[in-house]
Order: sequence, then C-alpha cells, then structure tokens
Amino acid sequence: MLVVVVAVALAAACGGGEDGDEAGPATAAPATTSATAPATTAPAPRLGPDAPEVVLPTGGTTTLTIADELSRTLSDSLITLLPFAPATAGDAGIAFPIGGGSLLADRPAGDVHHLGGLVFVRGDTELVMTALVLDADGRQVTAIAGGGVLPLLDLDLASVRTSGDAREVTFAGIGARLTAEGAIALNGVFGVNAFRAGLPVGALTIRALV
Repeated sequence: MLVVVVAVALAAACGGGEDGDEAGPATAAPATTSATAPATTAPAPRLGPDAPEVVLPTGGTTTLTIADELSRTLSDSLITLLPFAPATAGDAGIAFPIGGGSLLADRPAGDVHHLGGLVFVRGDTELVMTALVLDADGRQVTAIAGGGVLPLLDLDLASVRTSGDAREVTFAGIGARLTAEGAIALNGVFGVNAFRAGLPVGALTIRALV
C-alpha cells in the first residue's frame, strides 16, 4: 500500500509545505509494494581495550506492543492499525523485520532499520508509514510518510533490559510515545483531533541477530 495523504497535513508534520496552504479531502491509494529499509553504513568501532562492542544486525525483529491508550484512541476514532508487509501482527504485537543498522552490545545505542511499516485505516482512507528507523541515540523512531521523513515516536530508554549471547542481542522495555509531528499527521489525514503529542503508543523490544 502506498501512502495515502492529505498533502498539507503530512507536509506540516514533516516540516515542509507552504504558508497559507489548506488541506484538501483525504483520498485513498491502492496497495502496491512494501518499502525497503535504506542501506546504512556502520560507524567504525572505537579502538582500545575498553571500547564497546559494536554489533551489526543480520536479521531479527523489533516488536511493538500496543498500549491501551493508543488502542482506545484508535477505537474511538474508528481507525484500524495494521502491519505493512513484511511486518506481521501476532499475540506480542506488530513485528518489524530488521534490515540493517548498528548497535552496541551492552546498551541501546546506535540505530536499527526496519522493513515494512504501519497502516492506519478508516473506510477508504489510509495512512502508511514505512522504513521505520529506530535511533537510540536520538531517542526517536522516524518513518517515511507522504514522501518525507516523519518523526513518529519519542523513546524512553530509562527502563530498558538488556540480554543476549553470541548470536542475539535483546533490548526490551523501550517506551514509545507519539511525537507532535505524528499527532499532526494522523489528525490531519483522518480529520480528527484525538491524537496528541506524548500519547503512549506502547513498548518496543529489539531482538537483533548478530
């Protein structure tokens, strides 16, 4: 599914657009292909005996467990949230395949790039967000929406639990809240005022194969 846009709403959310423009009615576009995460160049590891281990994910998933607050907001607005392939939905939440990035093995630092994305649907109107990038250093998740980069989630790493072995690194308990830009995009596309900056979205768990 390609992104369904109210152009001005998404341009405003992504920081673009002209002053004085007015949003037109939302229109729906048919589904086509899933997005591919952009190629990334891993930073060179710091040398020395105390240098943290840099790991380059070769696969795995990041799972978003949906918060009750977001579920209620979506339900009240008659909006359905679905995975955008190859992301999948399961009992644990929505799982996004990891397509690349670089992380530190002992703490959440670096970035993780994902395949697939999210689809928000109400009737014939859809908003698709793809190519999600989790930037642990910047404490944010961005997505491609309406042809631009949209800051989507603010992250809370205060309660992250780290575990792993030679084959997998896991970071659990990453808090996620909706950004102001994400709220503007959703409210603009669906013609509601239900979404707000700081709305709890859920918790993220990164399971990166290395």
